[in-house]
Amino acid sequence: MQQELRDGIDACVIDSLQHFIPLTLIADALGLTERTIKLKVANQIKLNVSQSDTLLYLVRTWCKLLAFFDGRRDILLMWLNSEARALEQTQP
Repeated sequence: MQQELRDGIDACVIDSLQHFIPLTLIADALGLTERTIKLKVANQIKLNVSQSDTLLYLVRTWCKLLAFFDGRRDILLMWLNSEARALEQTQP
């Protein structure tokens, strides 16, 4: 696995992952646009080391969150998209 990370993960992996993790979330985590990701996937370009590491971290985190929500992806997405309120409705 470490050698694969050093070589970079093939962007085609993202094509499979986007069925589980929203592409917008993947793009934000990698610091890329969705268009750039689609081009990398279409041209079978590898992610760089930093992007590969970030993607691995995102997948691990996603799995933990999914387990926390008892495998309910719909509830997880609802939680991610909900507005975070300050304690006691105070403003910074």
